[in-house]
Amino acid sequence: MNQTDQLIKVGMAYNDAILNLKEDHPEEVSKILIIIDSVCLDSDYHFGIYIEEICHERRITNQCEQSWFHCYQGKEEPIMRRPYNYWKWDDDGNMNMLFLRKTFGIFKHISVKATHMGAWQAYLLCISKAILPFSGTLYYTKRKLIFTDKQLKDLASSLGEEEAPGLSSLNVDVSPTVTINGKNAIITCCYWTEWGGLIRDEAKLTFYNNGKVKIGNIDTYTLYEYDIGVRF
Repeated sequence: MNQTDQLIKVGMAYNDAILNLKEDHPEEVSKILIIIDSVCLDSDYHFGIYIEEICHERRITNQCEQSWFHCYQGKEEPIMRRPYNYWKWDDDGNMNMLFLRKTFGIFKHISVKATHMGAWQAYLLCISKAILPFSGTLYYTKRKLIFTDKQLKDLASSLGEEEAPGLSSLNVDVSPTVTINGKNAIITCCYWTEWGGLIRDEAKLTFYNNGKVKIGNIDTYTLYEYDIGVRF
């Protein structure tokens, strides 16, 4: 199995595991770490999910409940609810993609292997907020990960030529890639969003000698424009 196939295999397994998570089955959360086996929790830390309570006050149009992975110590449950954070947008403004990259300190408590697979798994963990099933009505950041040409063709078929003209014949390589140069890695991954179309992420990651990583800028490139046109 070549590197691309390995990235796709892990990406699909990770995506399926997240999409199948159920709030009433918290024991399933720990199984995520079995899939991303190049990521290791620090000693005495556990892996969990926070789910914000529904936002009943519409301060701006896309504020609502969210969910995200976190690391914790003690006897906390793997899936926990928290009060809505009204101030989370204040420092960076209304910028969904920037907020998605805020991983609430999770990378402070995990180590990542300095390999292509380690970089890929760190990226998947970083963007999990966009695919976790508990993200309520924050539809603008929801995404469908696209790893293969078959997935893209299936998507085009489900939308139809009238809804997404030319998507079925789009000639692009949607395979994920990881390149490493010294301590730096660049990860690319494609996804579909109903308020953007087919997008390619290009994420920059830095490995540190102590096993920690830093996710830097994530640039986005539109491969096919699409907008469902609905606003919430």
